[in-house]
This record gives sequence, structure tokens and C-alpha cells, in this order.
Amino acid sequence: MKNYWLICLTFLFFGCVESMPENILSEEKMQVVLADIHTMEGIGDANIRHIKARKNFREDMQDEILKKHGLDRPTFLRSYEYYLNHPILMDSIYYRMIKDYDQKMEQSYDKSFGKESPQATKPGAAGIQ
Repeated sequence: MKNYWLICLTFLFFGCVESMPENILSEEKMQVVLADIHTMEGIGDANIRHIKARKNFREDMQDEILKKHGLDRPTFLRSYEYYLNHPILMDSIYYRMIKDYDQKMEQSYDKSFGKESPQATKPGAAGIQ
């Protein structure tokens, strides 16, 4: 009887696991592309005051970023929508993205000032535990 329940639970678990469609970017690829897009958006928002010019800048730069990564817009948008509909996966992507960004900022600080950054001494400095 014990084995029966174990088999049932195994089928239930694996039956509920959804496999990722073939035409969706991997989490790692999506993370890299989104990091580039958000970096570009930050630069545009900080430097371009006119809203229409900022929108045009974003569209042009997104096209360049997608081209840099060998992607077309429909593939990216399909993947983006997939991850939006799977919030646990999207949270995981953003968690790693923020963690990587914090590490890069710390390394940049170390190169600039030759010492450990103040953030490195604070646990969870950027909201990451």
C-alpha cells in the first residue's frame, strides 16, 4: 500500500510539471537580454527628456539589443509573455539579474577605490538575501 501511494504521488508530481515550449528563450538567455534592455532604458530615461524621443530611443535600442543577441522581436515577445505567465520563473530571472548587477557594482567600486564597497559589508544591501 505504501508503494502504491508513492507511485501515485510520483505520477501526480511529474504530471503537473509543465515543460518549456521549444520556441521560448532559456531563463539564462532571457536574463541577459532583459539586463541589456533595462540598462538601456535607464540610460535613455536619465538622458532623454522628451517622451516621444525616449520612446523612439527605446524601440531603436531594443532592436539593436535583440540583433546583438541574434533574436527577432516576435521570439523575444513570445518568451517575455511566457515568463510573465509564469511568475515564479520571472522572479527567478530578476533575482539572478539583480544579484549579478550587485556583484558588478561591487567589482566596479573595488576597481575605482581599491577597497571593499560599503554595500558588501551590509547583508541584503540591495534587497537580496
